[in-house]
Amino acid sequence: MKENPVIPFLRKYWNQEQPLLLGFSGGPDSMALLHLLLQVKLPLHLAHIDHGMREESREEAERIASYAKKLGLPFHLRTLREITGSNLEERFREERRQFFHELCGEFSFQAVLLAHHADDQAEVVLKRILEGSRLYNIGGMAPTDEQEGVNFWRPLLGMRKEILLNFLEKKKIAFFEDQTNKNLHYLRARMREEIFPFLEEKFGKQVRNSLCRLGEEARGEKNRLKLAYSLEQEGVKLNSDQLSKVLSHLQNRSRNKKFLLKEGELEVDSGSIFLNTRALNTKIC
Repeated sequence: MKENPVIPFLRKYWNQEQPLLLGFSGGPDSMALLHLLLQVKLPLHLAHIDHGMREESREEAERIASYAKKLGLPFHLRTLREITGSNLEERFREERRQFFHELCGEFSFQAVLLAHHADDQAEVVLKRILEGSRLYNIGGMAPTDEQEGVNFWRPLLGMRKEILLNFLEKKKIAFFEDQTNKNLHYLRARMREEIFPFLEEKFGKQVRNSLCRLGEEARGEKNRLKLAYSLEQEGVKLNSDQLSKVLSHLQNRSRNKKFLLKEGELEVDSGSIFLNTRALNTKIC
């Protein structure tokens, strides 16, 4: 890893005032993100959920709490009651989202940082394709998105997991291995342990990169349509070239980029659009 990918991401999105919350499992992904964040001076809290699915999870939670204390970082823990039944992965995700929402309401975090990476993105895109999602819904995860007033940021979304593992090895940073990630009862584990190795054997090692590129292109087209529709609702019509430029400035959070239209002056500034100084509702992912 030549450069810290977190730095340009934070430069684009963090307001340098509000604290941030890191969803921290102690696994290799969140451990790598934590140590990349530690290279930047920022107010950071850690949040961990003990799902209670493994005998050792309680001990791991205690060790993570001690690790956070050693680093001088505020730590928040939620221990779940035993959850049984079907669709456990989605129910666990909902528990995590609820926990993060509660913490953001209490501590006014600007965003929750998640350690999803390019390998995760490839899995999401393939899953949506095989489930029959429409073209504009196979875009996978966005680097930033908002859910019920809470911002979720994924600064590692463009990085392969092997790069994160190499970073941890080089820095001699230990992490926890959650064996449930290899439990073939869960679809995501079957994708990692069986489906992707098969696809890479038959089609080559670039399968994940190809899926990530497809997802990015699909998300880009979806954003173009959303932006064009939102602007048309405000009485603004852009040609294809103007639409591409406005979308690029939005995503890059450019400052004070102005376009003279027959409807007036359109300005893109720090991720927002203004028409004759009036803010327009134009959210993209």
